[in-house]
Amino acid sequence: MTISFVNPDQKRSKPTRLAWVGVTSRAWILLLAWLLCNGSMAAESRLDQLVDLMVGEYRSVSGSVSGLAPGSATMDGQPMQDRRLRVNAPQLGEHVIYLQVNTGPELEKIYRQRIFVFREVPGSAEIQQISYSFKHPEPFADAAGKPNHAAEQFLALDENDFEATLPDHCVQTWHQPDGQGDKKGAHSSPAWVELVSPDRCRIWSERSQAWRRIGSETRLFPDRIEVAERGFDDAGEQVFGTPPGEFLVLPRVVPAGQR
Repeated sequence: MTISFVNPDQKRSKPTRLAWVGVTSRAWILLLAWLLCNGSMAAESRLDQLVDLMVGEYRSVSGSVSGLAPGSATMDGQPMQDRRLRVNAPQLGEHVIYLQVNTGPELEKIYRQRIFVFREVPGSAEIQQISYSFKHPEPFADAAGKPNHAAEQFLALDENDFEATLPDHCVQTWHQPDGQGDKKGAHSSPAWVELVSPDRCRIWSERSQAWRRIGSETRLFPDRIEVAERGFDDAGEQVFGTPPGEFLVLPRVVPAGQR
């Protein structure tokens, strides 16, 4: 057996350049992994913030349009109820909301049923909202009022049950404006804003047998939601929808954070 002794006075050899490169590379890899992880968490946080704030019931019984006197017409002069329920539909995505809008003197008429899927926009702070229409909406009627009963139906959804409401160039995008929701007073600054520009959203209307340009803007506050939807012809004349500069205002029935 051979025993080797190390002279404590002997100088240690300096790390080779190759060794330094290896250490540096590992450090960069760890840093990159950390940044990617935290970036993903930030995006996930934005998605959850938007969806969690949006969920709830909004209602205008007497009618409320910004800039007009209380009691003005909302949906063809009828009260309006807007309910948004977060649902578990993994085949569509993780952040999914079911929308149901009712109108009528007793809110007995279903005006709209939609599925909203929310996704981050790579390289941007914006969030996309992809809207789907049911091919057979009847089984999902009043799902917002009976969430437990409807849970299995949403789980069983597949691509044969729905279709895109609008083409890809009309996808809605949400962003947080400067201020990101003024917490003071009547929440004068929206927390989130959704936009579709009529400059890029041009669709064929079977009802009118003409091309229509669609514009929409939704402003989400902690205590209400404000909605404007408008249609224009190719000459830029508005042919339907919310009057220019006005919004349909729906107060939240249950304050955010108390649901």
